[in-house]
Amino acid sequence: MSITYRPPSTKAIPPCPPEFAENLAKGGWELVERLYGGRTDLHLKWIAMSGAQCRMPKRRVVNGCVMAAVTPADPQI
Repeated sequence: MSITYRPPSTKAIPPCPPEFAENLAKGGWELVERLYGGRTDLHLKWIAMSGAQCRMPKRRVVNGCVMAAVTPADPQI
């Protein structure tokens, strides 16, 4: 049995845009997704990196009920 070496990923996290925290506070998840795309995992990392606060947390619909999405307390960066 041969063991192959897999080098670490070279994908870097894109830097947080300077106006990200302001846009998140002003328009919430909906504005951020419209401006930067729908990558929720990246948005959570940018929130952790910038310390941004969201006045309108992301919501999801489950069986017709609107529920606030649970975000990890300490997202892995």
